Amino acid sequence: MSASELQKQRMTQYFIDAAKEILRGEGLKVASARNIADKAGYSYATLYNYFEDLTSLIFECVRDFQAELEALITPAVESTENGADKIRRGVTAWINYFVQYPGIFELFFLERIGEVGHRSDIADVIYASIEPACQPGLDQLVSEGSLTQNEAETKMNSIRFQITGLLLYYGNRKNPSDYTGLIKTLDRQIELLIS
Repeated sequence: MSASELQKQRMTQYFIDAAKEILRGEGLKVASARNIADKAGYSYATLYNYFEDLTSLIFECVRDFQAELEALITPAVESTENGADKIRRGVTAWINYFVQYPGIFELFFLERIGEVGHRSDIADVIYASIEPACQPGLDQLVSEGSLTQNEAETKMNSIRFQITGLLLYYGNRKNPSDYTGLIKTLDRQIELLIS
């Protein structure tokens, strides 16, 4: 790698790290080019030397957040041999990530995609974000004969929508009113969804 490529990679990462810090803490509404550049220690004009627009930078953050999420989910899923427990532990890890970082939850599920550009690749990453939490367990249940492939796909979609909805109610309406209630409700929902 040449020195200029290394410099470009380093600068790009500075801006991504700054944007991720803002998104984690304060959400998309505060993630302007100026705020991100200030946090990175550069002028906002410099940001545009490395990113086509703010949408491109935000998409890189979404991809990084998804990678972080998967890194948390993988050990939870791999810690058990039981397919249903894989799903339960994976989804719990997924929920915990978004409870810990509500700004990322807002970016993934509350902000309109149009507000971060008309990019189907952003929507695809977000839509699939819960799959690493569920797919290993569903695949195991299919291989054991407990589910058909069609049933597993239906359950994946049910989990995607119901668990995201549960997290939406918890984050925005405080229902359940506390984390313990959230986890109890989550366990009941997972039990219903995978039985």
